[in-house]
Amino acid sequence: MIPTQSQRQANSSRSRLSLELLRLIFAYFCPHCRGHLESPHWAEPRELQTACQQDARTLFNLCLVSQQFRDAAQEIMYHEFNPCHVRDQSLSPSSNPWERRLEPFLQTIASRPDLARSVKGAFLRAPLLESLDFSHSRHAFEQCAHALGTSAFNLWKQREHGPQAGISINYYRTNRAFLVGGLKPDRIRPDVCVSIVASELLTMLVALLPNLHHLKVEEEAEDRWRFDISRETVNSLRLARLPLKTLETDRPLNWLLNLVPDLETLVIHHTGAFWRDLPSLKTLRLMDGGTINLLAIHRSLSECTGHLSSFSYRGASEDEWDIVQLLDQESFRSTLETISLDLRVRMSPGHTPYMKPMPSFKAFTRLETLFLTTYSIYDRSSASLDDQSLVGILPLSITFLTLVDHDRPTPPERLREGLLGLANAKPTLFMQLKEIRCDSKEACDDYLRDMFERVGVDFRYQEFPRSGWSYHREPLPVAVMCGSPPSPAP
Repeated sequence: MIPTQSQRQANSSRSRLSLELLRLIFAYFCPHCRGHLESPHWAEPRELQTACQQDARTLFNLCLVSQQFRDAAQEIMYHEFNPCHVRDQSLSPSSNPWERRLEPFLQTIASRPDLARSVKGAFLRAPLLESLDFSHSRHAFEQCAHALGTSAFNLWKQREHGPQAGISINYYRTNRAFLVGGLKPDRIRPDVCVSIVASELLTMLVALLPNLHHLKVEEEAEDRWRFDISRETVNSLRLARLPLKTLETDRPLNWLLNLVPDLETLVIHHTGAFWRDLPSLKTLRLMDGGTINLLAIHRSLSECTGHLSSFSYRGASEDEWDIVQLLDQESFRSTLETISLDLRVRMSPGHTPYMKPMPSFKAFTRLETLFLTTYSIYDRSSASLDDQSLVGILPLSITFLTLVDHDRPTPPERLREGLLGLANAKPTLFMQLKEIRCDSKEACDDYLRDMFERVGVDFRYQEFPRSGWSYHREPLPVAVMCGSPPSPAP
């Protein structure tokens, strides 16, 4: 087919675009380039998932336009490995959208070092790992080993032969079959197989990506299997240091943490202690759906031996006091700039928690950003007058303050008194205060807004939804809030 004049002009225009300019244009379709990975997140809204899937398809289609477009778009497309988790409508309902996703990716980066250098982020989710095929994974592992100058057989030979103490014969045989070849043992449990294969592939993934800065690993929700990088493979490959800056994981991956002394951000979604010194850690985020594991938090904080500047805890608890006491150490008072304690929890009917009064944050001399649940400030055990409730606990360096209601909302008149006291004290005590966000509609009235505006503070109502917590639900009955059992429905 002979190209038309308009097509020839379009081709000529494209050829004049430099590779650098194309990269800038195509970066619009990359979450990494748009900065979406700078603030770690786990469960993205469905709208964001769909948008990411559409952007990935756009980059793929751009690769088909011309070789010049392909070179630029392919590099951008490989900035992150994040398999689309929105089901493709073209797939049959019985198909598994997670199959054959990680194995081909590993084979590609093993054969294309240029694309391996492009990868900045990798996200491994539980359905992806549970869908790994034993045979395909073994072939991908073998190709990765060759790219690193060895072979799966050589990696096996360097290990101590024979089942070690605490390792079942089936585990040993499965590991041997994966590295040397052969059939997977029939009696091996699926969870054991997933742990072995996922550990070996994760090790190859981090070994082949020299610029991997952000890794997110999700394990199975029911705790049927766990994994970490393979210590034996790491030792055989002589891996000593990885470039990771941000790690998000369900539980501490202690063997991996041993290789990331430059880690700056650690997000753990089920509280558990990590046992590795992290001198470069600046941000620690702990998220849990159960009660506070103070021992795990204490152990984790003790490993933050550098200058921790941001601490965040999100969970279902009734008390912030113990966490603040753990943070109230000399090593953290002069370094923490952000503390976020999101302890909103749904209470069972008739349950009235006793919460210790909110401790003061005044000893934290660099603390600028604070996120608090109001219930512990205005609990019945609170001793300070309402107009001094915030003035008495906030540090003089406070700049951004966020207040959210518990399942038993703070009486709005008490919260308003505290905010009025803060507005009056702002000019003399809290001269750095610039912004307040609050999710109590009753407290966020025009009078308070005007009061703060006069002293240079942006005061607004804002909701802060999160997983397991929604504003679109019926509030607890007043009788339940007061500690009495709910009245039967008429």
